[in-house]
Amino acid sequence: MRLLKFPVAVWEDADGCFTAKTLDGEPAVAVDVTVAGAISQLKKYLRWRLGQDGSAVLPDMQDLRRIDLRIRVRPQYRTERSVFPCRQAITLRVPAVVGRRKDHSAVCSAPTVGLHLSSVSEKVLDELCRETLQRQMSGLSPADLSRCLPPKQLTLHSINVKSTPRKHRIREAYLPSVRMVAEALGERSLRKRYGRAWRRDREIDRLVERLDMGGTSLILLGDSGCGKTTLLANAVRQLERKNGKGDAARVESRHRFWLTNGSRLIAGMQYLGQWEERCDALMKDDVPLAHGTVLGWLESRLFGQRSACEAAASVVTRFKAGLNDPNRPLGVLLFCGPTGVGKTELAKMLAQYLFGAGKAGASKRLIRLDMSEYSGYGAADRLMMRPDGRPSELVEQVRLQPFALVLLDEIEKASPHVFDVLLSVLDEGRLTDRWGRTTIFRSAVIIMTSNLGTSSSETLGFTSQSPAYEREVFSAFRPEFFNRIDSVVTFQPLSRETILAITRKELKDLCSREGLVKANIRLTFSHELINHLAEVGFDARLGARPLQRTIEQRVVAPLARFLVGHQSVGEQVVRLELDDGRVVVR
Repeated sequence: MRLLKFPVAVWEDADGCFTAKTLDGEPAVAVDVTVAGAISQLKKYLRWRLGQDGSAVLPDMQDLRRIDLRIRVRPQYRTERSVFPCRQAITLRVPAVVGRRKDHSAVCSAPTVGLHLSSVSEKVLDELCRETLQRQMSGLSPADLSRCLPPKQLTLHSINVKSTPRKHRIREAYLPSVRMVAEALGERSLRKRYGRAWRRDREIDRLVERLDMGGTSLILLGDSGCGKTTLLANAVRQLERKNGKGDAARVESRHRFWLTNGSRLIAGMQYLGQWEERCDALMKDDVPLAHGTVLGWLESRLFGQRSACEAAASVVTRFKAGLNDPNRPLGVLLFCGPTGVGKTELAKMLAQYLFGAGKAGASKRLIRLDMSEYSGYGAADRLMMRPDGRPSELVEQVRLQPFALVLLDEIEKASPHVFDVLLSVLDEGRLTDRWGRTTIFRSAVIIMTSNLGTSSSETLGFTSQSPAYEREVFSAFRPEFFNRIDSVVTFQPLSRETILAITRKELKDLCSREGLVKANIRLTFSHELINHLAEVGFDARLGARPLQRTIEQRVVAPLARFLVGHQSVGEQVVRLELDDGRVVVR
């Protein structure tokens, strides 16, 4: 259990209400008629948030002091065609709080206007805050600026919250079967067997961090007798001490790590299938999974395609509930829609969610075939085997890893003979070659993509209308093939809000590139630049595909030239803005 200290700013508005807002760590705001009431609400929320899933942001701001940032702004009125600036400029005072982090970087927070910036140097930070406020306030009308006027008084407070690590409980019905073949690594009886791991503090800390993440599969490699099990036992003890001992009734919930081996798993087993049944009981999946959780995960990564995310989430939840047909593939979906709207991206995300291990692990389980390569003579034979008689790449990968996602891109371009071969795959989940060798697809998800129906749409650009894709698919494919598809998923054309969201996501991914992370450089982008990239990077015929090229050409290239020419730039905030149609790095 840790005691966390959250810095809080409290100010009074014109109506006499008090607003309390955290300056660092988990973002939270509370409003009440008294200071004590606002702080109490904030404390209750932080205590609840820290007890959830462990993803709350912890505070790291210290040595706080109040300052005032003063900027000169000129209010102005805007119409569709003209701008009318006011005669006089005004000096705006913005209360702010500055401090330092544990890594000695300076941080500034202006809670009344939502500004939060950090930099290595406090002097640079002061200039950066004033420039950011100047850009943020420029062009506002007098009514908008009135909302940014300084409050009557801003005071600093702190909230102390006890952080209790979330307990990972194991069901009582599960424990007896585990204790038959395994021992809890955290029990006292094992401490004499596995002593302290000398000079391995760094490895133990890394192991504790990975084990505490939950749902992580690890493998320790090394020569026999080098201390792998001892290292693991030390990490488990440290982790369970960190989680707290508790009373005797909760001892069982603390032991999350158990030690066993192959000999103990098969001990006492006499007949075929007995040890498999024991393993099945040990590996029983009792972790609940809500449909909304899957849907939320997909929608947070694919914007503007709710119906498509619903269909993909249904495949996951149906498999989780054990309601899928055991004699068919886990799911057979046909993604239809314009190019560049996220059909292939959704397939990749579904593979990542089903098989985990990040994008690298998901790519190993994603078998992608461009069906335009299977349109000529002998395409059906090439789908099943190579010219020398060996199994094709599709068959080889499915046999090697039956739990996979098979993506058939642009299925309408395939040869009619390929459709004949796929009939048995989509219906019974099996594929037999000329030699009688059968490959089973019943543990795979099969997704096909198609642009059928796009040409019949008369609308271009940002639009919410879409052609009748299912009618086009039904007319293009034979009825027996169409009947084997579980669902025809329609992807809508991208709206302007969706393009902006995709642009922000691509720019956020840019910030995590290796060169920026190593140099500890943080990027910020102006709203004008984001809007400009969204407009230039979108094409009515190609969807959002040109957006990545636009970002590489107009953002990454100037940024690379700036960083190469300024080798001393590091651990700073770099601002990218739009100036006369060009991207400027500041």
